Amino acid sequence: GWTLAMSDRAEAGLALLARNERWIETAADAETRAHYRLARSSMHAFGDRLEQAIAEGRLALAAFAAVGNWTEALPAMSNLGVMHYWRGECAEAHAVLAEARARREALYGRGGAGIKIDIHLGAVLHELGRHAEARAMLEGAVAELRRMAPADYIRTDILLAENHLAQMAIAL
Repeated sequence: GWTLAMSDRAEAGLALLARNERWIETAADAETRAHYRLARSSMHAFGDRLEQAIAEGRLALAAFAAVGNWTEALPAMSNLGVMHYWRGECAEAHAVLAEARARREALYGRGGAGIKIDIHLGAVLHELGRHAEARAMLEGAVAELRRMAPADYIRTDILLAENHLAQMAIAL
């Protein structure tokens, strides 16, 4: 399903998941149901259906919270925040991303792949007119990413953060 969605075939990915929805809803454990909702949320996002993506993202977050799995809830929170940002719902994006950042720091500290939360939060802070905080957040994320072992996703995240910083500079 993920492969189909990332190949611009979100409907096909969702249809593949739908084949197992009855089992997921009636027989799967709570953790599996949470992952199912997170996958559906992402597939809706890939298909540019943000309303459905946000609704599924909220279900995924609630499911992970219900089982107390905040490690798996963090990607759901990050995705939910960025989808609100894409819709221009910056107050909602800020709320979920600020909570995600606080939970990430309580679990792991500042480092790790969850640093993307800071990139999204920095972009939202800029949109809220909190430019100094946004710049500090984004510059901190870049510095943290540069300390990590090189990998393709890290280079992409650095580029994303630097693009947000450039956009801010141009806008200001």
